Amino acid sequence: MRRDGDGSTPHGTLVFGRSGELYGTTMSGGIPGRGAGIVFQLTPPATPRGQWTERVLHRFTGAIDGANPEADLILDQAGAVYGTTDCDTPDSGLVFKLEPPAIPGGAWKESILHRFTGENGDGRCSTGGLYFGQDGALYGTSTLGPDGRGSVFELRPPGTPGGPWTETLLSVFTGQNGDGSDVVSGLAAGPDGTFYGTTGGGGRWGEGAIFELIPPAVRGGAWTKIVLRSLKSPRDGMFAASLPHLVFESGTLYGAARLNGPDGGGTVFRLKF
Repeated sequence: MRRDGDGSTPHGTLVFGRSGELYGTTMSGGIPGRGAGIVFQLTPPATPRGQWTERVLHRFTGAIDGANPEADLILDQAGAVYGTTDCDTPDSGLVFKLEPPAIPGGAWKESILHRFTGENGDGRCSTGGLYFGQDGALYGTSTLGPDGRGSVFELRPPGTPGGPWTETLLSVFTGQNGDGSDVVSGLAAGPDGTFYGTTGGGGRWGEGAIFELIPPAVRGGAWTKIVLRSLKSPRDGMFAASLPHLVFESGTLYGAARLNGPDGGGTVFRLKF
């Protein structure tokens, strides 16, 4: 990606749209001289072996609209695109939505759903991607801020179109007593609304941890966090930063831990219940 106004350094996984098109992000490039990244669409060719057509849906300015999108995108049923930006802006990162135009070929519209503050456990940005709940809420993780070591958050859509989304912190990490810290990966969904995730550090042995987050029995109640395993180097590896997230399948979690491990190169692990 080197054309004028195009992006560079694609990072997140590509996601398919309803008509076979692909959506993705780059962490840099876009506006010459700013290099804050883009969201792009690749449309498949009309004939076999033809060229795919790229379209830039949004160029980040590195200011109020965020910069350096790193996490995977997700799409809703209407074709809107959701994602997050990294911490490299004066206002920290944010959660954004790009809505497709009413007329084909028109401009996509960006909306800011939430700006991270880095205060009161909110974190400063999100690098692990988002997850759609059955009720239309967005779930994700944030990385450390001045008042915490990352969090799991819920963003609930407004009751009326155009209203603000409401953030609720489901769990705030402290980095103390094995609680975990530096949540850079996304969430994996288990049965009955349970989430699973990893931390890059802050486990019992000072390295990463794998956690379970159980929803409350009554809506609005407190979520319950359980540390399923604290990694211990060299056997387990050091940082349970399973990007983009763990994989849950038939009561078993699969993931990866970076660095160290028995041979120094990291590990791939399975955690059975």
